[in-house]
Amino acid sequence: MSIGKEGIFATGDAVTGTGSVIKAIAAGRQAAVTINSYLGGNGKIDEELTPVEQPAVWLGPGEGFAGRPRIANTPVSAVSKLCSFDETEQVYDEPSALQEAERCLQCDLRLKMSRIKFWADYPSS
Repeated sequence: MSIGKEGIFATGDAVTGTGSVIKAIAAGRQAAVTINSYLGGNGKIDEELTPVEQPAVWLGPGEGFAGRPRIANTPVSAVSKLCSFDETEQVYDEPSALQEAERCLQCDLRLKMSRIKFWADYPSS
């Protein structure tokens, strides 16, 4: 937002005080539109920086995918938790992390699925 002095703009917490991250991002985008217009642009800041990847139409990378177990974390003893500042959960080593990542369910696919229509969803005549 312009603050009344040419070429000076402010947004986010400086203007509205603390708020949500969503509001801060929205305010930042609005400021970018205003600044773009001020600098001679058309005010359009939407651009595709990377190609949008279309997810596969199937879930899972292969046979038996749904039955793969989680990789267990190595437990840390209670004494160790109380007597040190060590991590309370051990991190995966690289092979375990890759194996766990292969279990990805591609949760974003649910946003692309259409709702199943049931008999009661159709209009009656």
